[in-house]
Amino acid sequence: MRTLTLTATLILLLTALAGCKHEETSPPPPEVEAEVTAASIGLLTEPLEAGEGETLMTFDIEGMVCMGCVESIENAVCALPQVKKASVNLEQKKAWVITDAADQAQPQTIIDAIVKLQYKAKLASPEP
Repeated sequence: MRTLTLTATLILLLTALAGCKHEETSPPPPEVEAEVTAASIGLLTEPLEAGEGETLMTFDIEGMVCMGCVESIENAVCALPQVKKASVNLEQKKAWVITDAADQAQPQTIIDAIVKLQYKAKLASPEP
């Protein structure tokens, strides 16, 4: 049995949906490759790292099903004045949010912004 990478799987899926004929051994058409890159951003997002004077909060999110969900959550959280940067990962069902440590942002403010979009969110338990 052959295992495909996530990118190869997405290329094949998008190619089929677009009605293109694409041989797996040939490079994907540029428009398909661009779509795969855009579509996989929220799937492959890595956790953020806080720098000096910053605070990193990690949230578990329930209810995301597509990249539109990821984008909506990132936009809502980034619109909060205390948030410097946010990254949401669809596959891991997590959001990482960086705030200025001096602002002492409350996690509940971020949770409320996510819940307002009809998702469930909670502050993630620290990893051991």
